[in-house]
Amino acid sequence: MLKQINRSEPALHINEIDVNDKYKFLKQIGKGSYGEVWLVLPLRHTLSIKSSSKQYVLKRLDLHQQSNEPTTQNDMEGAEREAKLLSTLKHPNIVAYIESFRSNDNFLNIVMAYCEGGDLYTKLKERKANKQPLPENQIVEWFVQICMALQVNIKKKKERFK
Repeated sequence: MLKQINRSEPALHINEIDVNDKYKFLKQIGKGSYGEVWLVLPLRHTLSIKSSSKQYVLKRLDLHQQSNEPTTQNDMEGAEREAKLLSTLKHPNIVAYIESFRSNDNFLNIVMAYCEGGDLYTKLKERKANKQPLPENQIVEWFVQICMALQVNIKKKKERFK
């Protein structure tokens, strides 16, 4: 079962949460074979979110429709492990994890900070579509940021397993 960020809240039970009770859906910003990505606002009565005016990204993974086959317990556990891993990654160059939960409509919901400028994948895709090469200094800057984020998190992992 997924853990909460806010420890003052009671533990959540699987499939008892209505995502519409927690977030207002503003617009869909992505869709893929595993689910959807939405821009959302936390509802005012949601205690686990500090600011009700801050926008977040809600990634909704359909646990029962992946590859048009029934989802196995292994698939669900893997998706939950991924959410748990995201909750441990903390660095200025890594998008902040807010919370995750399974909702009553059989989705795993992962809430993360919204990056107004977009993500690296989108930036690279736009450049490729417009046939605009990346300046070398931009590549080096992004590479250094990625390495710094990895270094901090690998170091934390090693400390946990000592």
